[in-house]
Amino acid sequence: MSDLLKEFKAFRAMRSDLMAVYGTDLLNAKSDNIELVYTADVITAIRKYRADEISLQTLVDWVNTLWFDDGLYSYCEEQSDSIASVMTELETLDEEGVIYSDDEYARMIAALESNTEFTR
Repeated sequence: MSDLLKEFKAFRAMRSDLMAVYGTDLLNAKSDNIELVYTADVITAIRKYRADEISLQTLVDWVNTLWFDDGLYSYCEEQSDSIASVMTELETLDEEGVIYSDDEYARMIAALESNTEFTR
């Protein structure tokens, strides 16, 4: 099952694939092999979205899954503050009126690359 978690993290599987295996209530899903999320994973997600390789909905589903489903995913301890600071921002993308500029996305990536916290 951890392969499916890796595949979803890399945008090679859909959220519906996770739900087919772990059930529709992903917030309470558990895996014996929790998948670690690294800054590089979040950088990849932002870059894919900015390059129109994935839709806004795909990004939001990805963020919400990795952010809220702690029985399946966990942040790399050494990078958790940086990841959390960016994920907190990205998870608001589905709210009305939330738009980030190219500069803000670049600063998110820079914060992740330097393993520092992103601030608006």
